[in-house]
Amino acid sequence: MYDLRAEMVLSSYPCRWYSSLIIIDSEKIAITILIVVTSSPTTYFNSALMPYEDTWRFHRRFLYQTFRGDAVQRFLPFQHRKACQFLRQLFNTPTQLDKHVFEYTSSVVLKSTYDYDPPSQDDELIKIVVKVHEIALSVVRPDVAIGICCHFPDNPEAPGLVSGDVETTFEYSLQRIEGLGSHTFFHVSTQHSLKRNCSIAPSMEAKGTFDRYSLAFLLVMFASPASEKSHSVLMTFFLMIVLNLAVQEKAQVEIDAVVGRGRLPTMDDRPWLPFIDAIFRETLRYSPAVPSSVPHVAVDDVYRAILMANTWYLNLHSFIPERLLNDDGSLKYNDTKHIAFGFGRLIANVLAVFKILRPLDENGVEIPVEPKFTTRLVVHRRRVDFDPVHRRPLPIQCRIVPRMPGMDGEKLEELIATSD
Repeated sequence: MYDLRAEMVLSSYPCRWYSSLIIIDSEKIAITILIVVTSSPTTYFNSALMPYEDTWRFHRRFLYQTFRGDAVQRFLPFQHRKACQFLRQLFNTPTQLDKHVFEYTSSVVLKSTYDYDPPSQDDELIKIVVKVHEIALSVVRPDVAIGICCHFPDNPEAPGLVSGDVETTFEYSLQRIEGLGSHTFFHVSTQHSLKRNCSIAPSMEAKGTFDRYSLAFLLVMFASPASEKSHSVLMTFFLMIVLNLAVQEKAQVEIDAVVGRGRLPTMDDRPWLPFIDAIFRETLRYSPAVPSSVPHVAVDDVYRAILMANTWYLNLHSFIPERLLNDDGSLKYNDTKHIAFGFGRLIANVLAVFKILRPLDENGVEIPVEPKFTTRLVVHRRRVDFDPVHRRPLPIQCRIVPRMPGMDGEKLEELIATSD
């Protein structure tokens, strides 16, 4: 039995289905309890919110076999090709940053899930993935949030109070997502041989565990938030660099010292670029996939509560890559398995080739940049902040110029060729 002393609990709320919701403020206790004695509340939309039953095991098996550390190595050539394409696009039309980032993230995520390379942003599959995300977000607004309303009563102290016929909204949205998921899966399966190319389908079929319907639903529910969040993370990186030019200068000094200016950084350079890695991880921290963490349901009768860990860092809104480094410059928690769709390499390549600067007015004077984020999930019915599920920077005002004097398209191609 674990003693949740007062100093370990950030806050506690009465809960409709369980005795209380407890937010844990101790890392040690959170890890012990959430791993050992908890399951998850029943939510059909997301693997992280499913109870530990057969459907969740199916999702776990898929995600592990497809995205474990050694398995993701097969994605690197495609990520490299897309990173080079991104550099060309950024060089030719730097003012279309948001468009280029969206194309990069959508392509990489869809290749990782469907083994499909969309030819353009107008591709049918991209439209479906975006639509699924919009439907899912319409359900998790604070006024209809299934993940919240099932666990909070009408308590004035609890954030994000809910209203409306949420069960009806949830079931309707679930049906729409299921339909889109099946349509996407079978469309790509027919046109692009997904069943043959998708990394997990053959092995699961051989073991008698291949369920085309379940896989279709899982794929679209993975690809949709992954594409959205990946776009948000990379746009956050550009915003943070514009706001913290000293970070960019320090990163480029490291790149020049390790790689030089005659080639682009590669994955082989990663162990010698700890500050670049720290920027990448600090970007993920600043723009996390799930800012409010994931609720867990205690399966031990002693608890009978929903448990959530406090995952917010000190100086939450400060971008400080150095916090992830030791005094000698090495990475803290040097876990090389932190690979999120090749973003680390893309960040290194962008910083090696370009300077990301603040915009200028008509007189050539720098215009201050104010960080602004948008989300579909923030509603202030009372003066209580409810942390959003997805957080994206508003369109970024910046200048992107080549670092190296005399850089033109031909020299960029020569630089790209050195990393092949």
